[in-house]
Amino acid sequence: MREYWLVHPTDRTLMVYRLVDGAYGRPEVQALIAETAVATIDGLCIIWPVAPAESAGAG
Repeated sequence: MREYWLVHPTDRTLMVYRLVDGAYGRPEVQALIAETAVATIDGLCIIWPVAPAESAGAG
């Protein structure tokens, strides 16, 4: 598997692990905001929904 993701919905964070030279290094850590490109599939992006607390303050 060239890439795997761990999603922490409560903390709204994403940890992306990529296989490099046969080993997984440190993860890339991102907030679940806007969108995230999938490095192993050209043109695929995951669009994250707005958190309930974020949408409650809008308007």
